[in-house]
Amino acid sequence: MQAKDESGLTSPHIQIMSGKRLAGDMNLALSGKASRDQSSITLSWNMHPGKGRFVLYRAENEGPLVTYEAFEASRQGFTDKKITPATTYRYMIKYINESTLAISPEIIVKY
Repeated sequence: MQAKDESGLTSPHIQIMSGKRLAGDMNLALSGKASRDQSSITLSWNMHPGKGRFVLYRAENEGPLVTYEAFEASRQGFTDKKITPATTYRYMIKYINESTLAISPEIIVKY
C-alpha cells in the first residue's frame, strides 16, 4: 500500500498483512438475562473451543463499547454484578486464538 498526497508526494510502500482470519463457520452468539432478585445480569455464549480467549465488551446506555473483561476460552458464562437500576447495557464478545477471530452480534439487556 502506498499513500499519495495532493502535491504528488508518495509514502514508502508497505504491505498490510493480517494474522487473523474471521471465523465464518464459527457462529458466536451471546445471550443475556437480567435478574433483579440477584442484582445481576447473567451472560452466556454458545462457543466453547477450549483454547484461546474471550474478550467481553460492555456499554452503558448510549455510551461506547469498551473492553470489560477477558476470559480463558474454557469459560462458558459471566455474571455482571456491577450494574445500576434503570440502565440499559449493551454487550458484545469476541473469541481470539492464534489463527481465528469470531465476534458476536451486540445484545441489549435492560436492568
